[in-house]
Amino acid sequence: MTCVISEMVAQHGTLEEAEAYYSFRGARFAQVDLAADRVGVEMAIPCDKLTGDNKCSLHHTPEKKPLICHRYPVAPDDIETCGFRFS
Repeated sequence: MTCVISEMVAQHGTLEEAEAYYSFRGARFAQVDLAADRVGVEMAIPCDKLTGDNKCSLHHTPEKKPLICHRYPVAPDDIETCGFRFS
């Protein structure tokens, strides 16, 4: 999600305090853009449709997959639990 830095600082006092608060809840700051007054906050939410070897159990039933899964991924990322690999 994208958050407004100035609003976070108003609520938490400093950006560092906001980062600590969110980290205690399992979220991390991914992209901080001070000039644009925004920060990307990520949470690791594992997909419950992954098999034991991190393959999509819905891969062969595309009508059951959410749209985001049809679009994902468009570029390599750092999600270690995802079984998708670029060639």
